[in-house]
Parts: sequence; structure tokens; C-alpha cells
Amino acid sequence: MALVWLLATLAFSVASAYGMPRFVIVFEMVSARRWIYVALWAIVPVLLLVRSIKSVFLEHRAAGLWWVTIPALGLLIVWPNALIGEKLRFYATKGAYDHVVSDAEAGRCSNRDGGKWPIQVEFLDCRQPVLITFDWGGLGSGWFGIVYDAADEIVKPTSERSDSWKHRDVGQMLSCSDVAARLGGHYYLTSGSLGDNCG
Repeated sequence: MALVWLLATLAFSVASAYGMPRFVIVFEMVSARRWIYVALWAIVPVLLLVRSIKSVFLEHRAAGLWWVTIPALGLLIVWPNALIGEKLRFYATKGAYDHVVSDAEAGRCSNRDGGKWPIQVEFLDCRQPVLITFDWGGLGSGWFGIVYDAADEIVKPTSERSDSWKHRDVGQMLSCSDVAARLGGHYYLTSGSLGDNCG
């Protein structure tokens, strides 16, 4: 039961990484009279904590530690700033991102080249240092997704980004965006507003 709950929690986190906000998932579950699933999901950690406390009082401290570890892992998975689902989504498909970056760094940026890419590219600037955005979703001008920034300027506050970076087309589009997580190798999970009107 505990591992099924943990896997369901992980699936929930990954689903939210694919563009459906967590509050929408919960709202859909409740409004569709599937509230029993939400209630069951919420009651499992309580039962596991009770079992953990019981194990400790019965001198089974190792078992008690195990039973409290599962809800702690679940909490870590759904913690808003942990971005576990989003990171899993990126690392599971990192090869596709690397393929696009490799082509861009080699100067293969035509529409014909883009037709062979395994993932959707939103904005692309093949001039060195390469700058690419991969849009994962959003609402209106708000967006979230992956930015590949070979110059690592996106990680700086807007006022500290170099003028040459800010005046590139993609740099201007990202002027109201911030990094949510560093993913390594010049990749960043990013969100914000597209365009230069941050107001």
C-alpha cells in the first residue's frame, strides 16, 4: 500500500510537469466526483505515520523509521519548489534536447533541419553562444519550459545580463523570465512572461 501511494504521488508530480497544474488535477478529481481518490491519497500518509509511531513504541525503531520515510518522500515529491516531476521529464528526454543543441552549435538551424528534431523548439538563435527555448506550456504570455543558454546569462538577474545577450531576439523574449532550477550543462528550467513588457 505504501509503495503504491508513493508511485501515485510520483505519477501526480510527473503529470503536473507535462503542463497540467497541480491545483487543476485536484480540482478535476474533486469536481468529477472522484474525491474519494483524493481522500484516499491524503489518508495514507496519516496511516503510515500512525504505524510509524506504533512501531517506535513497540521497540521496532527501524520499522518506525521506514514507515515515516515513505510520507517524507511523498512530501518531497509534491513540494512546490522541489520540481521533481519537471526534472524527471527533462532528464528522461535529455537526449532529444542534446540533439537540438548539437545541431544548433553546428549551425544546422534551417526549417529543414528543425523538421528532424524529436522535440518542439520555440525560439532558436544559432549564433554563438547558442540560445534555445523549449516551451512546455503556460497561459497567455506566461510560460514555463527549458532554456539552453550557452552563455549562462539567463541565470543572472535581468539588470546584470549582458547587453549583447539582451539585444538578441531570444534574449528580448526572455527578458521577463527567471530560472526555477539549474539542470546542468547550460540547461535551465525557466518560467515567466514572454516579451519585454514585464509589467
